[in-house]
Amino acid sequence: KLKKNEELRTRYPLFQSSSNITVIHLHYKSTVNIIDELIVKAKQTTRYVLDTESKNGKRKSQRALIQIQFVHSISQLTIILIETDYLPDPQSILFTRIEELCSSKNIHDKNLRSEFNYWKNNSKMHPEIERHDEIAGHISLDTLDASGDNDDMNDEEPNYNS
Repeated sequence: KLKKNEELRTRYPLFQSSSNITVIHLHYKSTVNIIDELIVKAKQTTRYVLDTESKNGKRKSQRALIQIQFVHSISQLTIILIETDYLPDPQSILFTRIEELCSSKNIHDKNLRSEFNYWKNNSKMHPEIERHDEIAGHISLDTLDASGDNDDMNDEEPNYNS
C-alpha cells in the first residue's frame, strides 16, 4: 500500500487548496492574545466543522485532538487544533480562555448528520445523468475496471468499492 501511495504521489501534482487556510495549534505554549483573537473570530463565524481524534491506548476513547474549523467564506478558513494532551494548567488564565473559546456561547452546534442522511436517501440524480439514462437506457453505477486504462484500479478484477 505504501508503494502504491508513493507511485500515485509521483504521478499526480500536489493538492492546491482553493481556500486561504489558517491553521492554529492550541496548547500550553499558546498565548492569551491568540485565544482572544480566536474568540472574536468565533463570534463572527456562523459555520463550523467539529471533529475529534482519539488516541489508541489503555483507556478507551482517550481524546488526543479536537479540531474546530471556522468557515468564514468559501475561500477563507481557520482551523484550530486543540492538543488535549498538552493543555495548560486548568487553573491558568490560558486554560480559562480556551474553555471560553469552546463554550456554546461562541460556538453554536448543530449536528447535520441526520440532515445529510435525509438528503442522501432522498436526493435526485443530476439532470444530465437522468437525460443520459433516457437516451441510452439505465447503466449500472457499479464501477468496472477496463483493462489497460492506466488508472489505479486492479485491471484483473471488478472494483465495487471505489
